[in-house]
Amino acid sequence: MRQHPAPGHSSLETMTQEEYRSEITLSERGKEVIRVDKEGFHYNGQFIADAGEAHRLLVEFLKKHTA
Repeated sequence: MRQHPAPGHSSLETMTQEEYRSEITLSERGKEVIRVDKEGFHYNGQFIADAGEAHRLLVEFLKKHTA
């Protein structure tokens, strides 16, 4: 199966699986606080299974770090 280039890449380039990794990381003073990846939501290195708790922690972080 032929792999098509990602948006912004020429047809001569091919993307590796690592380059397709989707992850969001929010940090404070160089320390990862929140990570959202294919496994789910992580806060300070701890997996948070409860969606309500994950939402609360995300909103708390965003309120603290945005005007």
